[in-house]
Amino acid sequence: MRLTDVRNDQISIANLWEHFELTKMNKELLLPLNHNEILFNNSDKTTGSNEELQKALTNFVWDFGKIPIKSGGKPRKVRLTLKNVGGV
Repeated sequence: MRLTDVRNDQISIANLWEHFELTKMNKELLLPLNHNEILFNNSDKTTGSNEELQKALTNFVWDFGKIPIKSGGKPRKVRLTLKNVGGV
């Protein structure tokens, strides 16, 4: 899987790409699964709790920034486009 696009009607694509760390995320998504990810995928076969397994996974910070919302304004939406590059 690869993130190919991100859009918002008030923030530039370049800023969103940086704030959402999409380049870093794409690099991580292209790597083979590590031991913790394999354990999480097979959580029904392990004795660890899902909470414990999730803590060992890579986390990404999605910084939405601070945009003032006017009273009665429309909700903020960010649209991400994903592409299946693995053929599964």
